Amino acid sequence: MNIYDTNESVELYDNRGIEMARKCIRRAKREYALRYLILLLLFALGMVDKILFPQIEIKLSSYILLYVICMFSMMGFRIFHNGIVAKRMKDFTLQEKHDYNLVIYRENHNKKFFLKSITLLTMAKQDILMEKPLAAKQALSQIAVESLEKNVLKTYYFLLAAASFRAREDSWQIELEHCAAVPSKTVKLSDDELQEIFRSGDQTRLMDTVKTWEIMAEQDTKTEPYLNLWFGILMAATAVGYGIWTFVVGSSDCYYNFMLIGATLLLVGLWILVSVRIVYLLRRSQNKGKGLGKKKGIRFLTIFILVLMWCFIVGLSLVIFVGAGSDIHTQWEAMKTGKQQESQDETYHNGTEISTEADIKNQETENTETASEIIEDTELKPDQSNIVKSGPITDSEYASFQITADASSVEGFDVFDDYAETMEKNFIGTWYCPSWGMAFRIQEDGAYIYTLESENIGFCNQEPYVWELTDRSQQGLCPRLSFYYDDSKAGDMFTCYVAGCTDDYFWCNLQEMVWYRQ
Repeated sequence: MNIYDTNESVELYDNRGIEMARKCIRRAKREYALRYLILLLLFALGMVDKILFPQIEIKLSSYILLYVICMFSMMGFRIFHNGIVAKRMKDFTLQEKHDYNLVIYRENHNKKFFLKSITLLTMAKQDILMEKPLAAKQALSQIAVESLEKNVLKTYYFLLAAASFRAREDSWQIELEHCAAVPSKTVKLSDDELQEIFRSGDQTRLMDTVKTWEIMAEQDTKTEPYLNLWFGILMAATAVGYGIWTFVVGSSDCYYNFMLIGATLLLVGLWILVSVRIVYLLRRSQNKGKGLGKKKGIRFLTIFILVLMWCFIVGLSLVIFVGAGSDIHTQWEAMKTGKQQESQDETYHNGTEISTEADIKNQETENTETASEIIEDTELKPDQSNIVKSGPITDSEYASFQITADASSVEGFDVFDDYAETMEKNFIGTWYCPSWGMAFRIQEDGAYIYTLESENIGFCNQEPYVWELTDRSQQGLCPRLSFYYDDSKAGDMFTCYVAGCTDDYFWCNLQEMVWYRQ
């Protein structure tokens, strides 16, 4: 029976190695299931955001970035777990280590060739040390020799020669000649020394050589697992912070500043971690590669590639951080202002401060009656309603603003107008929102925003802001009216998500506000 032939069923007796291998396999399956679950949850989250908050535009890149961060986090934890398993296996017997590799091999035999070959070589080495040369040859027979690299090919022929020698087969001489014909810089013994060990017939020396033969360069198990643990923790924290920042609405400046500081620390931590790992790889390549120090060109190329990799990762993460931060800031401002009406006292244009719900209702009734009187006033001259003023809005001018139309049909804030028709509307003019205590004047060359602050004192910019009406109908979203400090448009200072517009007013469902033309 060939236990390495995956077409044959094999019954294994339980020990620590088999139990450890089965735990690792179950954990790997849970990780794969978790990957698909995260992908499904992100898809569901995108659908929910699209249905419940159609005005908020969360880019596809945000979902992709969050998924990639989660995958990197899982990778860090998995590598850390593998390092812990390697440490625990140091106390295993040779048979337990062999059985661990056997279970892993039979479970993953149809996966990457490189891992399969290394696992078979490791088990063949263990079989030789356990006085099972025929089992070692069975393991080596499962390897496709033509696909092996030079260093691994030399190991293959050496183990095959050692197994044949221990099994008292004459073929070891031919296999040893094949081993000598393969050049390698990682093998410590010369070809003459290997020939001398076999021809001397010293079994103890041969077994010592097999035991110390390195199939792969050994890793630094003292620092590597913990470095990957910190990598996994950092990426998990980044995923949580980025997810909260992107998809959860903040309600205060403290919350936004907290998330900004936290994200910045995570970004800097990622840079430090990447720097440490690249330095680690550089030192390891210098220590393990014997020819690297002698060939200055190869050494310089290695350093150049690692430094270039560091610059690329740092630059890419910085671009993603700044770009995502700008988008999130815009979304946060829009959602925060939508709650402003509920979180602070309202002040109307006539200077009366409203502090109770009854006062608000009374004032709204008065404004509605005033609007009716204005609409029904037959003495209003047509040319007076078409006057378009320019320049900053003054306090006295703001005090004269009124509700000029009946907008009761849209005050439920669930009505959407045709987006294409809204884009065709003329927004140039003066607009007033009594519920927010704000007004703005849009001109061809800029815009002025008037904000009513405490004690009925207002503020208006003296230099025109830049304004822009953005068509988002291709994404199924309403138009966006944005105001910027300057032409750079580096983050909008105020945004209106326009659900619809008439000649006399326009309304924003997300922010629950109506703007009346003056």
